[in-house]
Formats: sequence, structure tokens, C-alpha cells
Amino acid sequence: MLQLPSPSFCSAQDECWYLSYLDKTSDHDYDDHNGHHAIPPSTVRVPLSQMDEDSIELALHATELTLPNSVIANLINLQLHGYKQFSASQIRYLVTRQETENIVKSFDYTDVSSAEALLQSFDAMIERGKDIHYIAMIHSSEQGYHIRMPKGKKKVITGPEDLNIDKIGEAMQVNKKQDILLAFAWITGEELKMLEKFPDLVTFDVTEKTNKEQRGLFVGTGLDGNNKLFVCLHCFMPNAQAQSFHWIYKHAIPHLWTTPILQRNQVVITDGENALYSPLENETRTSSGWNGTHVRR
Repeated sequence: MLQLPSPSFCSAQDECWYLSYLDKTSDHDYDDHNGHHAIPPSTVRVPLSQMDEDSIELALHATELTLPNSVIANLINLQLHGYKQFSASQIRYLVTRQETENIVKSFDYTDVSSAEALLQSFDAMIERGKDIHYIAMIHSSEQGYHIRMPKGKKKVITGPEDLNIDKIGEAMQVNKKQDILLAFAWITGEELKMLEKFPDLVTFDVTEKTNKEQRGLFVGTGLDGNNKLFVCLHCFMPNAQAQSFHWIYKHAIPHLWTTPILQRNQVVITDGENALYSPLENETRTSSGWNGTHVRR
């Protein structure tokens, strides 16, 4: 079997172990991993719902001291006398969720629309150091159709016929006096890092009626090295028509994923719905980053 020169190692960047060689003809004990015994998942992870308020408070305070998630997990497990075991990834998820909820609760959204509240919440999280990227398509009575991105940057659309925004607006019965959020797509920094590692295969689908405005939620998922799904895109859609998917494929995804990731993608799997499938298939025939991607129904 092929043997590479360097042994297994732990990456300081993502705290993941990597094996550089496999040689089953050697005397290596494969029950061990570079000197560390395999730990059954049942002894490492328990549901976050079992974490009490004191432990959550400890996790938040320890995060303010910039302690690593692995250290925070050890502190909480020691506080619980080892009875429960929480992992570093669970701590990271818990702290992010709790801090996000606190940010959202700190704003008074009684005088703004749900769309503006959504944008303000994301801008606030980014200002406070959260690694989140978004792109929004908005119709303003003063500015017309435009793209909004973090830090207040706005991109005025000079060719609405290329974006098919006029058709999207007509489908939603948008008039010149309305201020409305047509579409909103986002991805977290952690999701983007996973996608950078595993960009080859993604799936796209839409879940209906996920919010009080009854908008469809477009979701992209990838497949990691352990054959587990991870989310790599979220997008609130104006409707389920082909023009909306066209905007996602041609503008939202290239902006959030960047061209290098798109160029490494090989296969996209959809549910076979024509409105979802056809716009992407058309993009693969252009000179865009989708060129060469195989789209499967």
C-alpha cells in the first residue's frame, strides 16, 4: 500500500486530525490514533439540552476570556464531576447561538419591518465580531432595485434585465412606492470553511413555510469526509419561480462562495423540479464559475 513520508498530525487551525499514510502491513496498532485511544462518541457527546444554566453562564464568561472551546468543555465537564461530557464543537455552537439570541433581544424592532429587523440583526452580529456573510436583494422606493451587503455597502444594479429582477418584482406585485426585501442569502464563516474543504458535491432544495411570511427557505448542503451533511447556504426566496433561482445561482452563490470554490465543485444534486434545475443547468453552459459542473435531477 502507498506510504507517504510524514505521519498523522493535528492541524492547529481547525483542531482536526489528519492521516498522511496508511500501511496495514506494519506493526502499527490501528486501535490507537497517533498514540491516542479511540473514544466512543457516546462518552464524548451528550445533547446540549442537558446543559444547565450555570454551565451555559460559565461557557459565556469563559468565551469572553478568549479561552479555547476545548478548555471550556473541560471546565464544564469537571464542574459536572465528569458525569456529562460536552465536546468543543458543542460549546462553539452553544456560545454562538446564545450570543446571537442576546444580540437579537437587545434591539427594539417595534418600529421597523421584519425585513429591516433581519438586516439590522445581521449587521449587529458582524459588528460584534461574528463571522457571517450575506447578500440581500432589495427594492426601495427611493433607490429602486439594489444589492445590500455587510458594512452598509450597496451595489446598484445597472442591468436589471440580466438579473431578471423586474420579473421577480412583477411576480411579487412590487410597485415603485414599496420598500421590500426580495431575497436574502447568507453563510457563516464555519460553514464556508467546511465548504472549502469539501466543495465537490452539493445538494440544493427548498423548504416551504419556514417563517411567518411564508417564504421558501433555499438550503444548500455539502458532504464531508465522514459522509455527514453540513449546511453551506441559506436563502429566503421571494417565490419559487425560475427567476428567483437564477438570481441565487448567478449572483448570491458566487458572491458568498467565491469563484475558486465554484470552480472546484463537480456535482450538484437537485430534487428535479424544473424551476430549480433549469437555471443552474443553463449557468453551467456559460463562462461562469459553474462551467463544468454536472447537475443531477
